[in-house]
Amino acid sequence: MKKLAYSMVAATLVMGAYAQGTAQQVQANAADRILGKISRVDIMNQILPLMLSKDQMKALLPVIEKTRETVRASQKKEADILAALEPKLDKAIKEAEEKGEVPTREFVNEAYKTLQAIGAARGLIADMNTALVLDAFTKNTNAGQRKVAANSLDPKLYGVDKKREEMPEEERLRMFVREVLLHPTAYDVLRKLSIG
Repeated sequence: MKKLAYSMVAATLVMGAYAQGTAQQVQANAADRILGKISRVDIMNQILPLMLSKDQMKALLPVIEKTRETVRASQKKEADILAALEPKLDKAIKEAEEKGEVPTREFVNEAYKTLQAIGAARGLIADMNTALVLDAFTKNTNAGQRKVAANSLDPKLYGVDKKREEMPEEERLRMFVREVLLHPTAYDVLRKLSIG
């Protein structure tokens, strides 16, 4: 009887820990879902005032999809590069935790250079994608729509230390493309609006 009582207590503790973990995961999932909705509303708040026609949206979608494919391919390369680094990271962590050994300067430099290379590649891809979508946006919109886009964002919110009126229109349009049209949510918003 005593063993059964211990088993029940142990099961209760395990279930309690599981329920707590599950409850935390449910809360995290709910928060992610709500943040996704906030992001969607923000993107709609930027796109709807442009009054894009369905044809204009349909012209932009393939170009944006192409940039998404480029990003996915880049993420695959990053994953491969990082996977090759992981055994060295595991070794450095193990030696630090078990033996108190400080990771070698050579290894720290290697890890840092890997992160720098990934960051540089991301920046280059972001610039190329921005140029590609900016070109399509410019070709498929009218002057009024471009003016609305160019005046829609506050540069300070995106780390640009200039007033909007101090920036050339093309620079403001580039910022709009990068922050709005290339936002992960924008493709789905445009796709839904183009068929709705």
